[in-house]
Amino acid sequence: MNASAWFERILRAGVSQWPRDDHRRLIIANITGYLSALSSLSYALTYTFYDFATLKPVIFGNLFTAIIFATISFWHRFGRVAAGVVLAVTIFPSIFYFIWFLGRDTGIQLNYLGAAAAAFAIFGIHRLGLVLAAALSGLALHLYAHFNFTGGQASPPLEKWFSDQLYVLSASSVTVIVAVVVWYAFKLASDAEERSERLLRNVLPDAIAERLKANPNEPIADHYDSATVLFSDIVGFMSLSRAHPPQEVVNLLNKLFSAFDEVGAKVGCEKIKTIGDAYMAVAVVPNTAQENAKIAARLGIGMMKACARISKETGIPLTLRIGIASGPVMAGVIGQAKFAYDVWGDTVNLAARLESHGKPDLIHISDETKILLEDEFPCTLAPRVQIKGVGKTKTWFLSEHIC
Repeated sequence: MNASAWFERILRAGVSQWPRDDHRRLIIANITGYLSALSSLSYALTYTFYDFATLKPVIFGNLFTAIIFATISFWHRFGRVAAGVVLAVTIFPSIFYFIWFLGRDTGIQLNYLGAAAAAFAIFGIHRLGLVLAAALSGLALHLYAHFNFTGGQASPPLEKWFSDQLYVLSASSVTVIVAVVVWYAFKLASDAEERSERLLRNVLPDAIAERLKANPNEPIADHYDSATVLFSDIVGFMSLSRAHPPQEVVNLLNKLFSAFDEVGAKVGCEKIKTIGDAYMAVAVVPNTAQENAKIAARLGIGMMKACARISKETGIPLTLRIGIASGPVMAGVIGQAKFAYDVWGDTVNLAARLESHGKPDLIHISDETKILLEDEFPCTLAPRVQIKGVGKTKTWFLSEHIC
């Protein structure tokens, strides 16, 4: 295990048993505990070098708190807020005792302000009652100690230079702990936001994702006059599924669809969804009608080539049927809990029919798509297709040598 993995494991100790939503708080509790343990040890060493005999009570007190802080991850097993409560119960009375013994000039009471600030990150804003109890308790103890413990109980009293050194140590340790806790809290929040951003852009086109982020409550429903829709499926997929183990079938589909995604990203065609072995994509704004048709055709050709390559690599016979149609479509984000971007309309239905009426290893296109391709992609006339609600429809195949 390398140093980075070891460090990450220490930070996440005791966290995995809880839901992911709690991980951020629990990790911050661990960080606060570890930093507090280092702070307690630094105090213990400072006191030891100054006067072990006189400061023995606070030396052992700091060693005791250091042990509790260092084992903070152990307390996660007792509840989601157990570690935070242990930190508060340990920090508040121990600091109070240290100030009483050493006096306010040491600045140890500053630690209360750091503890109050850390409570928000450790308990979470949704536990506002617990957060306020910790924050207000820290403030009250800070003020009480500052105004009442003007002198310490140590005998002989601490020299001024040593009190000043302790004040610098207190201010420095509080600053470091608060800064690291806040930095890591923001880092975790930023990482979570990046994961959500990647997930959102995997589900939605970039332009739609930006609109949804800008106004989450705005219904997204658009009409496009000149889209081109592509449907594909694997010929004989059910027989193939019965002949191979489930894991092998899933791996095959993943490899095939990942290759299709790469081609789509390269040519600029947006994947809409997959259903079993079916793959649906659309070319739409900001392109012209002609460019949309050409993009979809390039995607279809790339998919055929990718399928042939993967079939050769795996030794599994794979052939595709592809249907492409051009025309107006409606598009929008559907659903709330598990929303999805979808496209529908007569053009979508026609592309699906062309796929189902197509031939293996050929790209079956509508007459509208053929016109938009402007002879850049040679085509051959296909048998007319009976389309429900439309009747016999003129269709074409992209020439075989292209694929």
